[in-house]
Amino acid sequence: MQPASDANPSAPFLRDFTAFLKHPFLALGPRSRGDDQRGRGTEFEATLGGSCRGVSVEPLKPDRFGVATLADGDVLVYAASVLTQRLNAGQDLHPPITASPNEILRTLGKPTDGRHHTLLAASFERLATTNVRFALLRVRHSAGQHNHSPQNFAYAGPGFSLIEWWERPPRGSRAPWRFRLPTWLVSEIESKQILKIEPSLLQRRGLERRVAGWARAYLGQRSSWEIDIAQVYRLAGALTAPRQFRHELRALVARQPIHSVTLVFDPTQQKLRVTHENALIRASIDGPSLGTEHPAEGEPFDIPEEELRALLAHRT
Repeated sequence: MQPASDANPSAPFLRDFTAFLKHPFLALGPRSRGDDQRGRGTEFEATLGGSCRGVSVEPLKPDRFGVATLADGDVLVYAASVLTQRLNAGQDLHPPITASPNEILRTLGKPTDGRHHTLLAASFERLATTNVRFALLRVRHSAGQHNHSPQNFAYAGPGFSLIEWWERPPRGSRAPWRFRLPTWLVSEIESKQILKIEPSLLQRRGLERRVAGWARAYLGQRSSWEIDIAQVYRLAGALTAPRQFRHELRALVARQPIHSVTLVFDPTQQKLRVTHENALIRASIDGPSLGTEHPAEGEPFDIPEEELRALLAHRT
């Protein structure tokens, strides 16, 4: 007897992990075709907040798969939405998620043809073979000075995956696919570190999606925030060269693609400023979040030490 599928979340109940909206666990996209046709063997490191803690994201099977991207993160949106339904129903969050590929794709607003089945399977592979590590300590070279060179990050432990395991039935079988999130992500659901998102967020790609996620996560009881352009590059999870990234950022600002959010590039101060006409952006765009959210202290992208250690404690 095949296991029953999980309930299929409807679009108004989509959830994403706060950590993925805020921090560069996922690359913006694969490298360009000229650099690496399949995005294989790619790796990036980013700094977080004033303490310059680092995140290293690397493929465990660089000969077969590249690092997971924001587009692959749609699978994690589906998982967060399913587990949120379980949480609200008082059910156990730890059993594997079971669903047909069509159920997953429909929930994410995608076509259900064979090509998208193949793309979905590739997303699962990249999520399962991407390794994330945190730097809990960095080297200071002189008083008040920080060197952002990656070799000055001290990474803690072997890291953790974004999906613990997944499996699909043999070709021709109608049995559902099964997968399990790592313990640290299940713990994020249990502590309600998730946010309600609009389905339109999943239609965005690359830098546009990253900035929209930042706006969703950080513009709470504040109407605007700003960040140095150099820090935007480090926090975006970009695999492109800095010059190309700046070009993409300027083009994004020129397009103004995020509803009710204004992006301003300040060339004099070299800052990106994000503003909203209503400080209660969550209520006006996405509705209330599930769980308690706290405005960030200090620099908006700093991960508290205790949060990092909690993530490491729950890694698989």
